[in-house]
Amino acid sequence: MQHLFFTLVPVAIGFLLGVLIGILLSRKPKLSGIVLPILSVFNTIPGIVFIGLLVLVWGAQSATVLVALGVYATFPVLKNTYAGLVSVDPQYIEAAKGCGMSAIQSLTQVELPLAMPTIIGGLRMSTVYTVSWAVLASMIGGGGLGDFIYAGISSNDNMLILMGAIPAALLAFVLGFPANEIVLPIIVMAYLAEGSIADTGSLMEMKALFTAHGWTVTTALCTMLFSLMHWPCSTTLWTIKKETGSWKWTALAALLPASLGIICCMAIHTISVFLSFFL
Repeated sequence: MQHLFFTLVPVAIGFLLGVLIGILLSRKPKLSGIVLPILSVFNTIPGIVFIGLLVLVWGAQSATVLVALGVYATFPVLKNTYAGLVSVDPQYIEAAKGCGMSAIQSLTQVELPLAMPTIIGGLRMSTVYTVSWAVLASMIGGGGLGDFIYAGISSNDNMLILMGAIPAALLAFVLGFPANEIVLPIIVMAYLAEGSIADTGSLMEMKALFTAHGWTVTTALCTMLFSLMHWPCSTTLWTIKKETGSWKWTALAALLPASLGIICCMAIHTISVFLSFFL
């Protein structure tokens, strides 16, 4: 529950601030030309460094983690909101004016709905990143799944590491509808107990990391299949809802591939266990 708290609250803060600032920057081209590059540079600062600076200023408390995660959660939503709004075809805006809409009405009834798939994409990325960064809360006694990871590292207990890493990865799947390409970096981040999306230098390093944490060929195959077959991303589901106008078909589009993925993984595991008796 603590990890969920350190995920949902910063994401909510980041979404609100990101949308509001993104709208403002889309209306101020000169200001956006100054602010966006600065934010891009700031976004490269590792989360562990930023939290460390805030700890020096405010002390080791939960509010420190919430502020830090809220700031980082703002960036993907802000950038996608800005990109979505500036990419709206000017013809739609002119049509809204021709219908007598005010600037606020045009924004809320025309521009934001058209930009919503892009904004949701930013929200998805923000959620996935926050799930991984929330691991850092344990560094200052904030609790969460990071407690298991750091305890496992200090005691060289892989089971404790898995108790924190696996739920963190699953939470990223459930909350973020993540893009397939960032699933493995999140898992690597959890194994390495880093506060940012991590990657390894070579395939041999990745193999050594996974095998050290109990991965087998079956584990890798099931992870690959489920990454390919899990539910569509939130942007796709939003499009399905708009095209069909039905929550039933949207839910079916999410549940059907996920169910097939789970069934395939269970079948592969069963076959692997069966073959292990003969090999």
